[in-house]
Amino acid sequence: GEQDGDLLVADRTGVLRVPADAADAVVAALPGFRALESSVAALLDTPMPDDPFDLSGAVAIITGGGTGIGAATARVLAANGAKVVIAGRKHESLSAVAIDLAAAGHDCLTVPTDVREESQIAALVRATIDAHGRVDIVVNNAGGSYMFPLESIATERWDNSFALNTRAPYILT
Repeated sequence: GEQDGDLLVADRTGVLRVPADAADAVVAALPGFRALESSVAALLDTPMPDDPFDLSGAVAIITGGGTGIGAATARVLAANGAKVVIAGRKHESLSAVAIDLAAAGHDCLTVPTDVREESQIAALVRATIDAHGRVDIVVNNAGGSYMFPLESIATERWDNSFALNTRAPYILT
């Protein structure tokens, strides 16, 4: 049966439970185990912050921040202390989120941005740094696709999809 001090030894083939009275012999036979054990023990002794979700002072850019997951992400980050900068193509959606955040006591910078355009990504980062001095968090949330079979998608639509879903996150990150 399982006893306190039993040792679990795992590899890709499975897990072996070694009784506590035989554990020292097994550990001695495993090269590097003591170093790993020391590293894990040191990690476990590292004090956790009082609130691991405290983002006070962090600056976050959220693309697609005017709707759906992006807006929800902005609310969560702001509620945990982050200064949020939301970007999206629709000024009205961005404004609505900013008003909601202001009503909850949070600041929010809105930057209308089409992330398919590199110059607009640069302007987003510049506006963020001008307002807050830095960027700590980037949430590449903007995205979309065309719901057509691949062979029937026009090249222009493919280029737009690639720019939105692949190129923009690469440039912003």
